[in-house]
Amino acid sequence: MIKEVFMPALGQTMEEGVINRWFKKEGEWVSKGELLLEVATDKANLEVESFYEGYLRKILYPEGARVPVTTVIALITDTPDEEIPAEYLEKLKGKGKEEDVKKREKEGRVKASPLAKKLAREKGVDLSQIKGTGPEGRITAEDVLNYISLKEGEISFTEVKKITARKMEESKRSIPHFYLQIEIDMGKVAELKESKDLTYTTYILKALGLTLRKHPWFRSVYVNGEVITKEEVNINVAIDTPQGLYAPLIRKVDEKSVEEIQGELKILKEKALKNKLSPVDLENGVFTLSNLGMLGVECFSAIIPPGQSGIIAVGKVKEGLKVEKGAILIRPLMKVVLSCDHRIIDGGEGARFLNTFKTILESGEGLE
Repeated sequence: MIKEVFMPALGQTMEEGVINRWFKKEGEWVSKGELLLEVATDKANLEVESFYEGYLRKILYPEGARVPVTTVIALITDTPDEEIPAEYLEKLKGKGKEEDVKKREKEGRVKASPLAKKLAREKGVDLSQIKGTGPEGRITAEDVLNYISLKEGEISFTEVKKITARKMEESKRSIPHFYLQIEIDMGKVAELKESKDLTYTTYILKALGLTLRKHPWFRSVYVNGEVITKEEVNINVAIDTPQGLYAPLIRKVDEKSVEEIQGELKILKEKALKNKLSPVDLENGVFTLSNLGMLGVECFSAIIPPGQSGIIAVGKVKEGLKVEKGAILIRPLMKVVLSCDHRIIDGGEGARFLNTFKTILESGEGLE
């Protein structure tokens, strides 16, 4: 019996996925619930389990292929030698696609020395990407070592980085941005964080949640000439990882304590670093926080993510001079830049949003 494996829809907005990795090779047995492949979506990299047990008889799309959801990407059979009719393959892949499958099968039988194969397995190298210099194009161990040496000198443009590039290009092209900047005295927050051993980011998120509750325009999005406002204050937090930029979200930030926020943020950071974020961790945010203060950046502007109306960029909290009632004080100051979608937010609304944010952080109201 032939069982079809589909490119899964791993999120409400997912239209296609990239096959990052097949955990099984053609001809290998796979159990129900066992990891079968890893898929890169427009949100994250996700591991997909097999719905069936049997032999992975045919892989119809190789690693690196971009495939629409619900497309058949592989076939699982009850026996390792079950015949798959040519007409059936052609129906799945379309005219001429069967030849592509045969070509991939041929490419999979790469000529290489035993030592070259051993090195490739140990280093995770795809032998089909290497041009052999041995007799009749046979790949030698030296070919593998030379390939590894060249690849180590390259900058890895991961699928996450590619997705981020596409989304930022789309946003900058379609959303008319304008920017507002303000400086905030973080003295009160510094006192609070020391008493509870929490981070600046935690308090910034809580203050942002309270601010968004008071300013519904910043919980809105412009869609086909209409403005849609979301009720829940779900905030995405930009997280830098070796794979690229992720922005998981904390839900109902305005309703949570600072301790709850910090606990959730810690879990999300760990999942992001391990590349284990799910669509649930990423979807339905209304606003985004980007904090580069921990990297020494004092001030920057951020691009609004698609599907949102704003993003706030915060810099490093550092000592600076502040004039208050004629006196010059040394205070912990933080510069903030708000990026707004000018289609639904004007300068006055943006300024009121920033002033609410500033007042909450400087007074500590609602942050304890």
